Amino acid sequence: MATASKIHLSTDVPAIVRVKALDRDATDTTNKLLNHNHTTHDIIFDDVGRHNHIVHHTLASFALGADAAILQKQYDQNARYQRAPPPADENIINALDDDPKTFLDSMAKPENYSSFLTYFTNKLSSGSIPDVLNEYVFSDTELARTIFNRFFAGYYHPLIHLGYGVEFQQPAIVAEALAQACVHSTYLDAFFDLTASAAEKTTTPDTMVNLLRKIREDTKVSTAVHWTDGQKVRDGVLARARDEMVSYAAQWKLSPPYTQQGVEEAAAEVINAAAYFTGAAQNPPRVVKMDFFYMHAVNSSIFLSAFLAQDWISLPMKAKLVEWKGRLDLALYASRRCPKLLLEEIANYPPTGGSVLGWDEMYRTASRFMDDGHTAKFIRALANGERVCKPFENGSVIHTLSSPETNGQVNGHHTNGDASRGDGENEHDDDRWKIKGDMWLRLAMMVLDSVQPENGERWARSVGFEEAWEDFVLRKDHYGKNGI
Repeated sequence: MATASKIHLSTDVPAIVRVKALDRDATDTTNKLLNHNHTTHDIIFDDVGRHNHIVHHTLASFALGADAAILQKQYDQNARYQRAPPPADENIINALDDDPKTFLDSMAKPENYSSFLTYFTNKLSSGSIPDVLNEYVFSDTELARTIFNRFFAGYYHPLIHLGYGVEFQQPAIVAEALAQACVHSTYLDAFFDLTASAAEKTTTPDTMVNLLRKIREDTKVSTAVHWTDGQKVRDGVLARARDEMVSYAAQWKLSPPYTQQGVEEAAAEVINAAAYFTGAAQNPPRVVKMDFFYMHAVNSSIFLSAFLAQDWISLPMKAKLVEWKGRLDLALYASRRCPKLLLEEIANYPPTGGSVLGWDEMYRTASRFMDDGHTAKFIRALANGERVCKPFENGSVIHTLSSPETNGQVNGHHTNGDASRGDGENEHDDDRWKIKGDMWLRLAMMVLDSVQPENGERWARSVGFEEAWEDFVLRKDHYGKNGI
């Protein structure tokens, strides 16, 4: 039985995306590895704040069918650079219940991770996951609002961690996620507060696809980030174009009265848009690469589905999750200098006209990949995207452009060019569902091909800058050689 201090999975674990049959040895190994990580490692592995991905990696690979030997090998590779957790401070633990101000003052300090972990382990020992999350995250107190915001910090890592805890019904992982959120930085707090306030006054909400276009067309926003900026959301977008970014983000809003169906459709739109701007941000004639930062928008998107499936989360809080996720995704797109989005890059993949792989084959490949988990997480998220977007993808009007070469279609998919609207498209794009049909499989193939070692570094970083592509080879020098 799973408890607040012990991770315990079974072969019938209720994962959103998983293989049909999970192996008993793999299940036992997953339990062993996750419990070892829980007691032995910090949530970050260096003073820069880079995250321990072991929980994410192990659960994603396990769900996609990795066997016990692969899980152990992946764990050993990534455990080597982890560090021990900081000591818990009993004075802090005891003070957290005394005064909300003390709690708030103890946040954003990585050295307090173990103290928060102990605190939330105690809470989850006496209360259920719904009880604790509804008190500390999904309520309208100052403390809950603050913790809610922090789940989106660190490129969504606390949100991803919480999503795994909820999806796999593991109180100990929920405790880790709550502690992780509490020690993350504050820089997004003002952005979320300002966008929420602006959204209350916004009478003309817009779609995610149109907002991506507007952001790219606004030169103040699209050029706000400099290559030399460190944290490009904070130091670029929010430092040099905050008001404009807030205005665009506020246009992504859900209006009451909320319904489950309406919130699920909005979540599907966010999921689709994240896959679109991540997959379509290519730079021919360079080889296909995914942006490392955009990838996190996709990898976290599956957990909107996990949260929306919980009947104990209120509809207003589900709507807030979808709004916050979409708004940060928009800022993230701007933070890599708003690259042109080339939908045909996805629709035409693979470039040599090869067959499209099925999910089972891609699950096998991703579950065995020896990285830090990003690849398996990416494939799970894309499979979920196909599932949740399919009911909606043919429900909107699609405007197509024709050309002598394509007749308005690419591999049978209608395309609308790129997000810049420099190609004569209508100002308003009514197609909210850019990724549809077998494009989910094609995008997953792009991911799996792009991370192979013969293709250079696994990820590009900040793909709207030409500098991000300098070390990647030209397609003409690569695809013929490798037969892709």
